[in-house]
This record gives sequence, structure tokens and C-alpha cells, in this order.
Amino acid sequence: MAYDKEEIKQRLITEIQNRKLVNIEQACVYADISKFTFYNFFPTKSNDYTDIKKELSKNRIVIKEGLMREFYNSKSAVERIFLFKLLANDDELSRVSTNKETQNQEPLTEVTFKVISKKEKQDQDES
Repeated sequence: MAYDKEEIKQRLITEIQNRKLVNIEQACVYADISKFTFYNFFPTKSNDYTDIKKELSKNRIVIKEGLMREFYNSKSAVERIFLFKLLANDDELSRVSTNKETQNQEPLTEVTFKVISKKEKQDQDES
């Protein structure tokens, strides 16, 4: 079966935009192409690959923003922890990890939890 690179790219971008997809594997499934075909047509250093990754990143950002708004106002500890993990940098994430490799690291400072604690303080002031 002969493939048209531009047609595949357009199909991928359309599926990414319409279905709010966030990774290449999802895009390949909905565009009905294999991952092998994807990487064969769009090597990781190509401009086309970059265009497709940008579309995926846009969706990821929109989804994260929605989660942050929802979880920021939550009283659920699980959702607040998830928010922290969503916002944390790699160092902060490694410090809250339960891996044995990271248990000897210094504990997180109070500043690290500023985003989460700010909402709790607002809740207390309103009470």
C-alpha cells in the first residue's frame, strides 16, 4: 500500500486536534497507521515531526491547565498531591518519590508547597 506523506500528516494533525490526543501512539491508532510507518515518514529530527509534536503539546497544556484549575480548588488530599506532581520540577518530584534511591535526599522546603498551601490559607481566612 502506497502512502502519501502529506495526507498522513494531515490525518494525524486532524485526529490530534479533534480527539485532544497527547501522544504519538494515540495519534497513530486513530490515524490508522503503525508506529513504524510514523517514524519512517517523520524522523525525530524532521520539521514534520516537530509540527506533530507541537500539536500534541498544545493538547497536553490545555489538559494540564484544566486539571490545575480543578485541583487547585479541591479539598481532596489526593487531588492536591496530584496537582503538586503536575507542577513540580524533576528535583521536587524525586524528593517526594518513594524510591529507595531518593530516600537520603534533603526534605522539601516549605517554599516548595507554596502553590498548595496558598489555597489552604485562603480557605482558613474565609472561615
